[in-house]
Amino acid sequence: MSGKPVLLVEDSDDDALLLKRTLNKVGLANPVYHVNDVDQALCYLSGEGPFADRNQHPLPSVIFLDLRLPVRGGYELLEWIGTRPEFRTIFIVVLAGTGNIEDIAKANRMGANTFLTKPCKPVTLKIS
Repeated sequence: MSGKPVLLVEDSDDDALLLKRTLNKVGLANPVYHVNDVDQALCYLSGEGPFADRNQHPLPSVIFLDLRLPVRGGYELLEWIGTRPEFRTIFIVVLAGTGNIEDIAKANRMGANTFLTKPCKPVTLKIS
């Protein structure tokens, strides 16, 4: 393992793959663990269920968190993390499909460190 892991909380497998490829392209050597929803993220962070072995699933240094998740949204996870002092050092990057200023402000108030807008579709650059 090349460093503390990154936890990606994202329900879209396509968006997760795109982010993983981007992190790989910029040279991030840290392992990336992907969970699909808030319940799985809670299990991971709590070290419960399939994530009970902290050697296999250490606490992340960074969380990429999609705000719009099925059943329970990203705000619920932000609120839960905010009540636990042991997670205060985790850097949280909120991902959303739009750059809605209210979403950004609310996520920041709840402990997010930064906010990224997901691209609507992969962008192809053409150099003439």
